[in-house]
Parts: sequence; C-alpha cells; structure tokens
Amino acid sequence: MKSLKPIRTEAEYNEALAAIEEHFDAAAGTSEGNFVEILSILIEDYERKNFPISLPDPIEAILYHLETRGLDRKCLESYIGGRGRVSEVLNKKRPLSMQMIRKIHEGLGIPLEILLQKYMDEPEHSAVKVEAAKSLLNLNIQEPTWLLPVGGQMFSGFPDPRRLLRASSNKRSRTVARATYSTQ
Repeated sequence: MKSLKPIRTEAEYNEALAAIEEHFDAAAGTSEGNFVEILSILIEDYERKNFPISLPDPIEAILYHLETRGLDRKCLESYIGGRGRVSEVLNKKRPLSMQMIRKIHEGLGIPLEILLQKYMDEPEHSAVKVEAAKSLLNLNIQEPTWLLPVGGQMFSGFPDPRRLLRASSNKRSRTVARATYSTQ
C-alpha cells in the first residue's frame, strides 16, 4: 500500500484509479479497506474539481422524467396549462414561468436548480431582444430609433411603427400608441 496524499495531476489520478482497482475487494474495516475508502474520497474530490458535471436543460429534464416514469405530455397540463401551452413550453417557444416551475417541482419532484436555469440552446441574442421589446413598451420613448438610420429617414420597405400600433386591435397597444406618440 502506498501512502495517501492529495491528487493534483492526471498521472496521480490514474495511479489512484489503478490502486483502487487493485484493492477493490478489500474487506471493510481492515487497513486495506480503509485505504480504499480514503482513496475513493480523494478521487471523488479530484473528479469534482476537474470534471464538473453540468445540470441538464430544464426541458430535457422534464422529458426524461416523463419518459422514465411512463408519463405522457397530458399529465403536464395540470402543471403548465392547456395542451397548446404544454406544446409551446416543451418546444421552447415559451419559457417556464415561476408558477409553472413551482408546480412542476412540487408535483413531479424535479429539483428547482434544474428548472430555474436557462435553456441550453437559447441564443445569446435573446436577452438583447427582450431588452429591446421592454424599451419599446416604455412610455418614455418618443421615437422608435432602432428603425431610423443616421439621416433620420425611415428604411424603405419598413412601415411606420406608429401606424402599426394605432391600427392594432389590442387595447393595450392602442393605449401605448396614444401615450407614446401623443406629443407629435
């Protein structure tokens, strides 16, 4: 038996794995068994530091949970909403809301740290889109400058966004249009 020391390099890691394999059948409570137990703790520490395992994608975790328990998408309706909403969430068209996350965690037992993270394949520019959408709804904005080139003229082919907001049948959009462009 070799002396025990922290594992710092890959060569030491490989030696430790070989030593574990060599003494794998050691009886618990013996000096050889204690050696294997302590060495396995050192190996586990080295692996945790050098080979971290990331959490799975929230939607993949939900689908895996359903598959391993023999459940179908219909059972998600009580946690997420109707069939259409379940489809949107599972196809990553709609993000999980806090209420959905809470219900899925309580009902299916999927850990919160998995459900609360971003989707793995979420594009990097999605945060920029969200901020742009928020800024457009901000009532302090007087002109949608993201459509205007340096000269101040509208791009050809783009409709005037003020017209789009005013023509909308949505009451919220009409209110935003009036509030935003009333000073013009």
